[in-house]
Amino acid sequence: MKHFKVFFLILFLALVISCSKKSDPAPSLSSASISFGKAGQIVTAPSALVSSQDTHALEAYGDLTEVNSLINYTAAFTVPSGATKTTTPIVGVNVGGRVASTQQDYLVYIWSDPTYGSVAYQISETTDRYTFELFYKATGTTVWVRYLDAEEKKDKSSGFMNIYDPTITKVSPADISYVWTRGTNTLNFVITYFSQQWYLVDSKEIYLKNA
Repeated sequence: MKHFKVFFLILFLALVISCSKKSDPAPSLSSASISFGKAGQIVTAPSALVSSQDTHALEAYGDLTEVNSLINYTAAFTVPSGATKTTTPIVGVNVGGRVASTQQDYLVYIWSDPTYGSVAYQISETTDRYTFELFYKATGTTVWVRYLDAEEKKDKSSGFMNIYDPTITKVSPADISYVWTRGTNTLNFVITYFSQQWYLVDSKEIYLKNA
C-alpha cells in the first residue's frame, strides 16, 4: 500500500535526523512542538490485552497500535545540526496554495543528503495554533513536495496530521489522516486511510478514556 512507502521514507529520514545533534533553538517558533512528538507510546496497552486471544481484545490492541503509529511520523519533526535557517515560506508543488494570509510568522529549516535529496521543516503560527510541515526535494529536481502537514492548537486541545505520498507531484488527497481532540480525561482519534488509486476512504474512530 502507498502509505507503507511513505512510512519507510519518513522512517529513514527520522533515523538520519536522530543521529545528529539538534541545532541551537531560536526564540518563538523554534520552541513550538506538536503533541506526541517524543519517542515512546501514546497509549500503553495493558499486558493482559497484549496477550489475549479474544477477538475484541485483539481488535482493541490493533486500535492502540494504530494510534501509537503516529509517533513514527511526528519523530521526523527534529532539526539536525547544520541545518540552514530561513523565514521565507515554502509552498510544495502538491499543496495548491497552502500558505495562508492568516499565518503570522514562518521558520524554515533546510538540510540535505547528497544521495537522497533535501528536507525542509517549516513551522508557522496564527493567533491560536501552530502549523508543522515537512517537505522533500529529490536529488536532481527543483520542486518541493510536501509529505507531512500537521496543525495543532497552542493549548493542545485538538489537532490533525496528514501524510502524503512524496512521489506524487500534483495536488492530491492524503494517504493517511489523523485527527485528535482532548477532553477531560479523554483522547479521541479519528484515523482515515485514503486509496488514491480508487479514491476509497476507510475511517476508524478510536476513543480513549482516562488518556
